[in-house]
Order: sequence, then C-alpha cells, then structure tokens
Amino acid sequence: KKITSRLQRVFHEIVGLDLRSLGLMRIFLGAILLIDLVVRSTYLRTFYADDGLLPRDAVLDFWNRPTYISLHMISGHWSVQAVLFIVAAGAALCFMVGYRTRLAGFISWFLLISLHIRNPLVLNGGDIVLRLLLFWSLFLPLGERFSFDSFIGELEKDRPRKSRAPLFASVASAGFILQLAGLYAVSTLHKIGPTWSDGTAVYYAANVDYLAEQPQVDWLRGQPELMEWLTDSTFIIELWCPLLLLTPFLRGPVRTLICLQFMVLHLAFTTFFAIGLFPWICIAGWVGVLPGWLWDRTRLRDPKSTLPRSPIRSRWWVQVLAGFALLGVVEWNLSTLPATQVCPKGFKVSDSWCVGRDTSKLSSTLTKSGDCPSGYEDQGRLCQRSDDSEDHYIELLSEGCPFTYIEEEGYCRSRSPKLSQATHKRQLSWLQELKDRPVDDWVKPWA
Repeated sequence: KKITSRLQRVFHEIVGLDLRSLGLMRIFLGAILLIDLVVRSTYLRTFYADDGLLPRDAVLDFWNRPTYISLHMISGHWSVQAVLFIVAAGAALCFMVGYRTRLAGFISWFLLISLHIRNPLVLNGGDIVLRLLLFWSLFLPLGERFSFDSFIGELEKDRPRKSRAPLFASVASAGFILQLAGLYAVSTLHKIGPTWSDGTAVYYAANVDYLAEQPQVDWLRGQPELMEWLTDSTFIIELWCPLLLLTPFLRGPVRTLICLQFMVLHLAFTTFFAIGLFPWICIAGWVGVLPGWLWDRTRLRDPKSTLPRSPIRSRWWVQVLAGFALLGVVEWNLSTLPATQVCPKGFKVSDSWCVGRDTSKLSSTLTKSGDCPSGYEDQGRLCQRSDDSEDHYIELLSEGCPFTYIEEEGYCRSRSPKLSQATHKRQLSWLQELKDRPVDDWVKPWA
C-alpha cells in the first residue's frame, strides 16, 4: 500500500501543475490577448471590414468550412467589428484579473477563434499556440491564485479544498503538458532537413527580409559560428527537453531548468527576429509549467505547500472532456507528420520508384495516362510496342524516369528486352500504416 501511494504521489507530481504557476500564466495570457487586440484594432477597417483588403465573400470562397463558426462574419461593417473587439477586450481583462475566470476564458477563446476565421491571412504560428493554450485553460483552475475569484472565495469561506497543497493533477494537466511538449517535438520532426543538419537554418532566417527587421540582426550575420551554434542548440533543446518534463528524477530542478531554457530560447528569438507576440505566447505556456519547487524557494511560498501533496482534481465530466481533447491532439499532431512512401508487394525500391514485373499489381490509372505514344499499342492496362509486345513497358513520367528507363514522349521506356514495370511509391499516413491497409489499394493518380 505504501508503494502504491508513493507511485501515485510521484505520478501526480509528474502530471501536476502548480496553482501559482497557472495563476501567473493566466495573467500573461490575458495581457497578451489585450495587446493583440490593440494591435489588430489599428488595422480594423483594413483587415476585418468588407471595404478592406479581404471582404467576407473572399473568405467564404477560399476558407469556408462547415465547422467554422465566426461572429465576425455576421457583418462586414467596421462598427460591428469594433463592438466585437470591445467585447473581446472586456473578456480578456476579466480573464487577466481572474474574475469569473472560466467564463471569461471561454469567451476569449471563442472570440479569438472567430477573429482568426475572419481573416486567416494575418496569422502566424503564435496565433495557433495562443488558441491551444486558451483551450486547455478551460479545463484548468486558473482562477485559484492571484485572482478576484480566489479573493472572493476566501472572503466567503466556500472553498474548503484550498486547505490542500497548491497542486492540480488530472487528465487536463497531463494534456496541457503533453500538448506543450508535443508542440516542440513534432515541430522538430519537421525541421529534419539540410539547413538544420548543416547548421545554416539561423543564417537563412537572418536573411529573410520580413523577419530580419531588428537592427541587431546585422551583427548576428557577422557571427557565423554563433548562428551555427544557435541552430544546433535550438534543434537539441526542442527535441530532447520536452521529453524531460516527464522525468521522475529531480522533478523540481529539472522542470525548472527546462522551463527557463525555453524562456531564454524564445527571448533570443524575439531579440533577433520580428515575429510579433509568438515568443511571449510560448513563454506564457512555460510559465504555467513552472513547478512548486521553484515557488517554495521564493517569498511567494504558499503556507499550504508543507501539507501532504494531495492534489486538487476536477469533476469527472471535465476530465472526460479533457481526455477526448487529449486524444484529438495526439491524432492531429501525428497526422501532420510526413507521410511514408511504400511500394506494393512484389516491387523493389529504386530511388523514388517501385520496380517490378507483376502487371496484376498495377491499376490502369497508374500504368497509363491518356493516349499511348506513337509506335505503341493501347493494351488497356499499359502501352506496348507494336512490333514486340514482350519488349517494353511504358509508365507515366513524373519527376524523371527510374533507373534503366529512358524518357520518350512523356513516358518512360524500358532499356531491358524483358518485360519490366515501374510505378511511383504510394504515400501512407501514420493511421493507414497502423491499420496495415493493403498497399495494392492505390490512391487516385497524382495528376
């Protein structure tokens, strides 16, 4: 029983979030929402009215989805947009000070999504992160510390659960940590490429005009060793540090070090590159993960932190909703990974092609495209030479011909006297791979 209790306590420490950190994160997010609204309001008529650069008809033509719900689409007049901006600012202010925190957070999250749907051309990666942080905030007790809600609750003495230690552990807290860690781990997988392997990613970023607006970038361009070191360190930190959030050893110091590393990383980003609020949004997320170990070594030490670490838990239906949200986040992140290219059974890999001899494995849409070239007969499933049906096999040309094939009138002709075949690899998503779908079931032609 003691071992079980200890393991349970360790698990709560790993997935738990300190209420003081959550309260401070709420203040950061509320301030960011207000700053974002102020900046966007200076271009309110230009970006969000029908007489601006992107009228609502254009949005409906290019980005309309059945699941998109936007209050900002109800009118194209600038005055209606201004009213929605004022409502969003009021909700953000209530969220920042912690008054009716959960309701204010929901309104802020909903209006933020509504605003982003109205004009998706003025968004960046930071806007996506901000939406994610606000979404998970709906399941977290952000109003338990440094808020009007907590102050009023203490006056009314209606919150007996505050006698527990300042720790919140649930499916929602685990989802928040995994979301933050997955954000960097998955983005690192997309960084696998020549510019990151040879250490030139920061160099190229420093030469992008709209990013390199800061005057200190001129100094950075003259430091090739520093740019190479920044490239390598960014890749290593984003790949390995999120995994250490779940370490069961030295949890307080390790998590503190990880949070500070990412904060310094994003401060470096905003020092050299003009990327708006993106670094500050990410820093706000890492503030929410700061462990109680750090708070207990400051003047903001909670008197109840000396109590047994019995965590605060949310209601069961909140945890169920958070669980479904967590599954959705995992599926969505995995779906963004690059697809795997595979060959059908009986075919061998040759560069970017699949080479084989079994004609039954290929469908007509992949073996032939349109009419056969001159000198070849249409055999239904493929094109063959009129004088020797056993001589050549012709495949649709796409991005060059495979080895032992010669380009001929938009097709690939075999050099070999024996009948051989070639076709392109098929891309399978991670979900298709897990289900082990038959690779003979080809997708439609790439044309």
